[in-house]
Amino acid sequence: MSVFDSIKHRLDKLLSESKDNKILLLDDITINIIELTYTTDQIVKYNITIIRNIKNKGEKIPHLKALAILSIDSINFLQAELKDPKFAEYKIHFIERVEKIHIKQIAESDKFKLVKDMSEIYINYKAIDTDIAILPEYNLYNLLLGLRISPIIRYQGNSIKCKETIDELDKIISSNRELFSFLRPGPKPLLIVIDRNEDLLTPLLIPDTYQAMISEFCEYNLNRVVVDKKDHVLSCMYDDFYKKNRFEDYEIFTRNIGNIIKEYKEITPKAGNDIKQMSKIIDNFQRIQTVSNDVKRHVSIMEEINKNMGERKIFDIIGIEREILSEQNPSEHCVKLLKIFVNTEIDNREKIRLMLIFCYKYRGYDKYIKELTKILYKLDRTLEETVKKFMIEIENENIPLYSKPIMGFKIVGEKYKSKIERIYELINIKKLNLDLFPFVGKYDGSENIGSIIIYVIGGITLTEYKIINSLNKLDSDKKIAVTLCSDKILTTTQI
Repeated sequence: MSVFDSIKHRLDKLLSESKDNKILLLDDITINIIELTYTTDQIVKYNITIIRNIKNKGEKIPHLKALAILSIDSINFLQAELKDPKFAEYKIHFIERVEKIHIKQIAESDKFKLVKDMSEIYINYKAIDTDIAILPEYNLYNLLLGLRISPIIRYQGNSIKCKETIDELDKIISSNRELFSFLRPGPKPLLIVIDRNEDLLTPLLIPDTYQAMISEFCEYNLNRVVVDKKDHVLSCMYDDFYKKNRFEDYEIFTRNIGNIIKEYKEITPKAGNDIKQMSKIIDNFQRIQTVSNDVKRHVSIMEEINKNMGERKIFDIIGIEREILSEQNPSEHCVKLLKIFVNTEIDNREKIRLMLIFCYKYRGYDKYIKELTKILYKLDRTLEETVKKFMIEIENENIPLYSKPIMGFKIVGEKYKSKIERIYELINIKKLNLDLFPFVGKYDGSENIGSIIIYVIGGITLTEYKIINSLNKLDSDKKIAVTLCSDKILTTTQI
C-alpha cells in the first residue's frame, strides 16, 4: 500500500461510516492532510455539509453530528468545544498516539456526554504523491503504523541525528509491541534513515523538471502554489496536465503547455448565434472548462518560473554549473567562475552555490579554491564560514559520488546518480556497508527485502523524488518498491 493509499483508505472508511449529513471538524494539520487527499467534490459525496476548523468558533448547529479528525496539538480547542458543544454528538479520531492524560482531559471536558467514539488512525504524515511523504522524524512511528509494517531498520552510523532518531523510534516500538505486531508473509520491509549531510551536492543543483522547478522558482508548499496572490492546488487527482508533465524537463513541458493552449483554441468555438456552434459548446462544455482551467493555471505558473529564472540570471549561469559537473577542467572553470563573481547583476546566493559545487567537484585543488574564495570573501565575509563548514561536511561522506580523478560525471536528468539512488542500488544487491549503515537488531544484510522506506533527516529535493518514482516504474524482477520521506522539501536557496 502506498503512503497516499494508506491515508485515503482510513479516511474513506471514516467518512463512509454514516450516510447522515455531518460536519467535518478539522485543525490546521488535518486540513492540509484532507486537501492533499480529496477534492471538494469528493468530500461532498460523503454527505459532508460543512468543514470547520476547530479553533474557529462558529454557530451552533444542534441537528448535525460532528466527525472530528484532529492532531493532538488541538487538545485544548477540543476541550473548549466539548464544554460548549455546537453539535449533536462527536466522533473523534486522532491522527497519532493519544496519551492517558489526554483521554482523561477529554473525559473531564465531556460534561454533556456527547463523545460517542474515539480512536487513533495514524495518518499524521503528508502524502504529496503516491510514493513520497513529508513528516518530522519523531513521527516515523506514525508512518509505520499507518502503513501497518514493522520493518528491519538501518541508519547512517556517523550521524548523531540518525542515531537519536532511531533510538527514539526503537524505544516507541519496544514499548508498544502490540501495535507493531503485523504478521505478513514474505520478505520484510526496510526503513533506512540517512542524514542530508551525506549528500549536500544534489540540493545545490538547479532542477530541470516541471514539479521541481515549481518548488524552486515559485512560492510552493506541499502541492500549493501561489502566483500573483492566487492560490493554485496541483494534484494528480484532477489535473491531467500536471500528472503527465510533472517529471518532464523544461523543454518538453514548455512545449506541452503550448499544446494545451492550441487544444483550447481548437475545442472552443468562436462566438456566434449559430445553432451548431451552441450545440458544440454544450457537448464539449466539461472538456472546455477543464482545459481552460489547465491553461490558466499552468501558463501563469510557467510565466512565474520564467520570471524568477530571469531575475536570478539562471540562463547566464546554468551553463557553467553543468560544465563543472560534466567536465574535468578546473583551471577553465575557475576562470569562468571568477567572471561570474565580479558580475554585480548576479546575486551572491548564486555565486556561493556555484562555489560550493566547485568545491565539491574539485576538492583537493586548493590553488583554485583559494583563488575563488579570495574574491568571494570580498563580496561577503560571512560566506567564509559557509565554505569552511561545507568542506568539513563533504569530507565525512560515507559513499563518495565518484572516485578521483572525476571523469564522466553527468548532470541531474542525465546519468548523474544522487546518493539516494546509490544507496538504493547497494541495498538491492546487498552490498551496503554494514559498518557505515548498521542495523538495529541482529541482521547481517543477507535478508531479502520486500520494500524500502528511505527517510532523509534535513530535507529532500523533488529531483530526488523523480528518481524514486522512476525506480518504482522499472520493469524488473529485481525491483524493490521504495518510498521517499523527509521532514521538508528543499530548494537550492534553503540548502
